[in-house]
Amino acid sequence: MRRAGQTEGTPPVGFSTVRRLFRKSALRALIAWVLLLHPSAGAAREHDQEAILSVVRGYVAAIYARDYAEAYRWISAADRRLKSQADYEQDNDPFTGPSLILARRLAREIVVRDPVLTRRGHRVKVRTQVSLPNGSAEEVARLVLGKDGTAEAPLEELKDRLAKLEALIAEGKLPRMDGEETWTLVQDPEGWRIFLDWGSGVRIRFATRVPDGSNVTATFDRNEVLVPRGETIRLRLRVRNYGAAAVRLRAIHRVEPDAHKPKLDLVQCGFLFPAEVPKDGVDESPVVYFVDGDLSKHVRRLRVTLEFQRAD
Repeated sequence: MRRAGQTEGTPPVGFSTVRRLFRKSALRALIAWVLLLHPSAGAAREHDQEAILSVVRGYVAAIYARDYAEAYRWISAADRRLKSQADYEQDNDPFTGPSLILARRLAREIVVRDPVLTRRGHRVKVRTQVSLPNGSAEEVARLVLGKDGTAEAPLEELKDRLAKLEALIAEGKLPRMDGEETWTLVQDPEGWRIFLDWGSGVRIRFATRVPDGSNVTATFDRNEVLVPRGETIRLRLRVRNYGAAAVRLRAIHRVEPDAHKPKLDLVQCGFLFPAEVPKDGVDESPVVYFVDGDLSKHVRRLRVTLEFQRAD
């Protein structure tokens, strides 16, 4: 996780998400299914199981490739009602361009196997083994990312990088990582979908405060965000100086109730240290928060204020 003041970068191939996927227990095997009593249900069950696993595979591949537009369509309607696709993509920092193409190719090498399905009505819990390319391995990351390890891969190198990736796969030299994950799916009108339970997340209100009498305004691009525990929030901050002289400002991060401040980590903000906004100028920069997974389930709302002070 990036800490306060660290420059913004793009972690390798969405593996902040992948690490969360596989931070669980030891591997399990065996395929199981909750059998229905009706003797003619076998073919229907088999078809239904394949439909469920197809959704899991599609979602895993999209998350791995940081293709969050694609991932969003596999998410349940109940969750999507609570968060727009635009907000979902913004909070998850998707790949675009050449890096997305390369990551999608890698995602085709993901293997989802040994499913254990437990169904209760219109809801099913799926536990599987997953084997996927290790995007944090140097030989993979240098093909997917820019030369500095953070930026997007350059377009002019895409053809050459794809060829090298295909060779790595063909030669059986693609580094892999294995783990186990459990998903919950619900049956929507359009079919089975991944249920993320966004409704149990935390609603956070964001506000700013500037010095009295200053010619400065500060605004976030979003005033309220619904975020699951253990996830990030990515906002855009716009600071405008209407004055005839440059101004130096720093920001203090305040959380209400204050007791929960340790569970809301300010990962990145350009004004944690004094920064200058030129006369009649605008500063636009990212602000990134991380909500601790251990934040009490009883906490449903927080308020955050970024309070600006002069640093002259």
